[in-house]
Amino acid sequence: MQNRFRSWQGAGAFLLFAVCSALLRLPHFGNPAPDFDEQLYHLIGSRMLDGYVPYVDLWDRKPIGLFLIYAFGALISGGSVYGYQVLAALSAAWTAWLAWTISRRFAGQFACVVGGLMCLLAFPMYYGPVGQSEVFYIPITLLMLLFTLRASEADDREFVKFAMIAMALGGLSLQVKYTAVFVCIACGISLLVIAWQRFRDVKRVFGLAALFGILGVLPTLIAALVYAAMGQLDAFLFANFFSILERGRPSGAATVMWGKVILVKALLPACAAVAGVLLVLMRRQLTGGRVIVLAYAAGALISYFALGSAYPYYFIAAAIGCNLLAVWLIDEPIIGKLVAVILIAVSFWAGRVVLQWSDASEQKAAIEKLADAVRPYVSAKRCLFVFDGPTALYSLSDTCFPTRYIYPDHLNNALERNSLGIDQAKEIERVLSSRPGAVVIAPQIAGSAEHRANRKSVNDFLTRNCQLVEKAALSSRYVSVFRCAQP
Repeated sequence: MQNRFRSWQGAGAFLLFAVCSALLRLPHFGNPAPDFDEQLYHLIGSRMLDGYVPYVDLWDRKPIGLFLIYAFGALISGGSVYGYQVLAALSAAWTAWLAWTISRRFAGQFACVVGGLMCLLAFPMYYGPVGQSEVFYIPITLLMLLFTLRASEADDREFVKFAMIAMALGGLSLQVKYTAVFVCIACGISLLVIAWQRFRDVKRVFGLAALFGILGVLPTLIAALVYAAMGQLDAFLFANFFSILERGRPSGAATVMWGKVILVKALLPACAAVAGVLLVLMRRQLTGGRVIVLAYAAGALISYFALGSAYPYYFIAAAIGCNLLAVWLIDEPIIGKLVAVILIAVSFWAGRVVLQWSDASEQKAAIEKLADAVRPYVSAKRCLFVFDGPTALYSLSDTCFPTRYIYPDHLNNALERNSLGIDQAKEIERVLSSRPGAVVIAPQIAGSAEHRANRKSVNDFLTRNCQLVEKAALSSRYVSVFRCAQP
């Protein structure tokens, strides 16, 4: 009877989070350009269904698992953005449900529901309102954390089984985003410490460590072997591992700018997390399970600082780690309710939950206006070139690609000059010499490292060969469409 009640309780919690997730994301359903990155992921994922191969035909450095998720979204929706957006909404609900499930070990129902809702709000709060990679990899890592906790609670035989499942999930998360490695390490170390406490056998613990390592790299190894079978192992290795080492570091000014944004948004949740930990320490309630959750949260925070870039959506994993700790404070009988109200209110404000309705409406209108301007001048043979602007225009105009580096940032950002395996300037020269039918350009994004010489080359080409046909405000800057004379 008790198990049945728990099952109904879990189902009810997921339904609540699913409804809240859908409502939070409702303004952006059908929006082809809610943010920059997911436009590229959707484009690559949908073109995979046409036979395009990531890293070979269309270039980016994200793991193949992310593109497979987007390909599946395109498959179930006939190529539209609704597919990945529904998957993202369900994945966000799953994230909240897993946070609720994990927190139920340490806190009451109210605090755990609030913690789950804060996880949902973390996505718009840190500029990942729809389909950033975080919404797909974080729930996998939370499931890894859940199995790590289950392993710590199980007998010796069940411990090994649950530990292996946890590490296999960690390996899977790496094929959605490699920065998950830090929370994988946190859970792996936690499991090895538990194994040593249980078995006190050096050989057995080292054997488990080797097994954990194999399970962790297995999905990536499988992906590498598939590319090796296609004769494209070099392309896979360069895009996934070597290119990021050659990418330049953002300027101190950009890091400080985004750092201030995150500080303002994260200050109260972080204080609640610290207070929750201090409260547990003062009461001597830091059980083994709480230590594992604390290790996970620390790994998530390290993953943000290890990236070297300060984009707010990189902080989402750390924010959700903070939420798991803040629940310990929210569970307090009196002050917890006040903290919950404040945190939810701050999250609503910082996530622009109300304002995003007008934001999404303006984005939809602007992107359609730009697509209408582009379509008459491009075709399957005469390509569009988006030097700076929305990648979604390639999909909306059904045009050919002038280059495999279709993400504008790869050719207009000075930080990428050594990380593509090609010469940026020569690639732009090649694209322009092919005489694209239309060119899209916009002012550089605040804080970005503009490659001025490349932008000058494009502007000179536009002055000589092209005519402005449309201009629209999109995401805080004006995007211009130029039609170009036929050769």
